[in-house]
Amino acid sequence: MMYLTLVQLPLKEFISELLTFIYSIAHYLGAFVIYVFGLAIPQYNLHQDLADPLGFLAVITGFLILYKITQKVAWGILIVGWVFVAIRVLIVLFE
Repeated sequence: MMYLTLVQLPLKEFISELLTFIYSIAHYLGAFVIYVFGLAIPQYNLHQDLADPLGFLAVITGFLILYKITQKVAWGILIVGWVFVAIRVLIVLFE
């Protein structure tokens, strides 16, 4: 049986708990989206069965937004690093 190193928790149980946590976030986020939609357009009522799909779409969208932000930050750090290396080379050349 495989265990995580930080705590003595079986890997299968950890994955199950993680997926349950993500599902809970998606469900409550979807319910919130339905609630906000109901406030914005009271004439139309979305069925509560849409809470899970809407929530999962919101979670995936959030992950993609975070991915794009971290990707831009990583590129920024990489460019700044190359600029610093170029400045250092120029300093050494013109000393």
